[in-house]
Amino acid sequence: MKKISFILLTALLVVALSATTLAVTKTSAKTGNWNTASTWTPSGVPAAGDLVIIANTHTVTVNAAKTCASVTINTGGILTMTTFGLTIAGPWVNNGTFNAGTGTVTFSGTAAAIAGTGTGNFYTITLPTGINTLTINTSVVCTTFTMPQNTTNGDINTVNITGSNILTVLGVLSIDRISTFNVNTGTLNAASINMTGGSGVNQANLIITTGTVTVTGNIAFLGGITTIQKITLGSGTLNVGGTFDADGTLTVGTGTVNFTGTNQTIPPYTYKNLTVSGSGTVNLSGITVNGDIAVIGTATVTLPPTCNDLTVNNSNGITLNSATTISGNLIFTLGNLYLGNYNLTLNGSVVGAAASKCIVTNGTGVVSRSITAGNFTFPIGSDATHYNPLRIANNSTTAKTYTARIVTGTTPIGSAKTTNTCGQTWIITGTSADTVAFSWNTSEAGTALQAGLVGASAWRSDNGNDWIEQFSITAVGTPNATTVTGVTSFSSWIVGTGGSLPVEMTSFAAAAQNMNAQLKWNTATEVNNYGFEIERRAIASNAWEKVGFVLGSGTSNTAHNYTYADNNLSAGKYAYRLKQIDNDGAFKYSVSTEVEIIGVAKELKLFGNYPNPFNPSTKVQFAVPENGNVSLRVYNIIGQEVATLFDGAAEAGNIYTANFDGSHMASGLYFSVLEFGNQRITHKMMMTK
Repeated sequence: MKKISFILLTALLVVALSATTLAVTKTSAKTGNWNTASTWTPSGVPAAGDLVIIANTHTVTVNAAKTCASVTINTGGILTMTTFGLTIAGPWVNNGTFNAGTGTVTFSGTAAAIAGTGTGNFYTITLPTGINTLTINTSVVCTTFTMPQNTTNGDINTVNITGSNILTVLGVLSIDRISTFNVNTGTLNAASINMTGGSGVNQANLIITTGTVTVTGNIAFLGGITTIQKITLGSGTLNVGGTFDADGTLTVGTGTVNFTGTNQTIPPYTYKNLTVSGSGTVNLSGITVNGDIAVIGTATVTLPPTCNDLTVNNSNGITLNSATTISGNLIFTLGNLYLGNYNLTLNGSVVGAAASKCIVTNGTGVVSRSITAGNFTFPIGSDATHYNPLRIANNSTTAKTYTARIVTGTTPIGSAKTTNTCGQTWIITGTSADTVAFSWNTSEAGTALQAGLVGASAWRSDNGNDWIEQFSITAVGTPNATTVTGVTSFSSWIVGTGGSLPVEMTSFAAAAQNMNAQLKWNTATEVNNYGFEIERRAIASNAWEKVGFVLGSGTSNTAHNYTYADNNLSAGKYAYRLKQIDNDGAFKYSVSTEVEIIGVAKELKLFGNYPNPFNPSTKVQFAVPENGNVSLRVYNIIGQEVATLFDGAAEAGNIYTANFDGSHMASGLYFSVLEFGNQRITHKMMMTK
């Protein structure tokens, strides 16, 4: 009964004091009260072992280093620190207001804790040497957090973040040797983390169980010996925004390391799950990932040799830097996966593939897949915007491995889309399969193929030269699908109109040479090509006339170059076109090209060189009004003669062409000078290398 009365009396005393004065409750080893103290001085309060309660309406200012058992700031109470430190052995509970100044709060002992719902941030939090534990039971913000070096291996400093609480370190979190920072279920956000170690068990530790650590700056392992600092990751997440030194050990459970910065270097640890959500250029080719990789930022990323699941959620896509195997699922959310010259092996499913979200076979690299008693769709495209998936079905119970890639053009070496094809070539290897389906969009097809979708056929070439039409069924839609059954071998495949393949012309041009027109054209492929009729018309006329014929190359997958000279023309402008004729008489016209023939004037004429600027050679033409000796020389900018292009007799009525080769000269301005009798003409020429 006396004990109850004593407790009640004490409670009433605290309530009475809280209304008007500062209440300092002390342990049984202390006596007396400091009811009016508002500033802690060296001779003031508190002392070691005191339980400090700052009551409502009261303000306390720390003007000297103080030590106490605990601090409680009640609602309405204010604790203000200046530059002096405060050491606390037990709990810190702030339900009022805390002004940190630049002072340091040191938590010592094994019962130190931070709690409360008040306002105010710490400046510096530290643990002393020895065996100390700080439990953080509320969200805390501080400028710096230090765990200094212990001098004895048996002394260990430990920090625990509990629940959903967040510790935010605006500056540097320093974990020195023989200290452990434990992130349980809470979150640690730090601008930088410095970990310093020694040797053996004399090391700093960062342990992440199911919590999350976000580092916007750097994680620096500052020890001089490798494998001396440890970061242990359970099922939580470690977010790294800056550099992550490799001078230490990273032990991962099922957690994820997420690199969020720009142009980061990924240290060569073994990761379970790895996420790149930053920007710039990130190279993963030298690391090991035993779990999943997710690229969800804008960084240009190169992959490691193996991973489980791969998620592509990146507008810049992912680029292979070595042969890569994805044993799990390939998931497309945003961006492409670029092979370049490296091969990709897929063992799992592909999710979300579409245009601009697929595997781009932009080099010699291929997609490889083993298929057993089922089918698989190769999610491939020839560039960043095309998507032309290939489905292969194997009805056999024997596993068969296939590779596939796709290139733009109607042959493996072609580059132009013709009117008769879908403008893509699939290159496939593997043993026989049951069914192969090629997908293509109407917008990719030439006009002839668009007009005859039902008749679209698949064509196969075993040697790259001879193309054989296959039996096929075409389903009209977007995308269109041409399906071939009973496939027995693989090579190069295209989709085109039934009955014949086109001649794929890659260029057609005309140039004037004296009073002649020189025509040149090139083809990448030809099938059933009898030849080309050359037609000409004057620009002022609408009538075309046949002026010549050049024999074609029949059926060929080899590039061919053709020329034709239309001689002795009158001055004027002309248009030319080609009439390509098949062996069966079918024909089609090329686009036209124009050329201007300049008549020879009855005067001395020096034509401008072509090309100009040039690198390293150019052509110079001239004409004379009457027969006689003429010279054509080239001078540099300081007037030195560097070449004689012509020196001798010339006849009127002709246009003479000379070639100037400046391969052994420097870039700059040169002058062509034509002299005939007492006449002299000069033109400027610019060489740029």
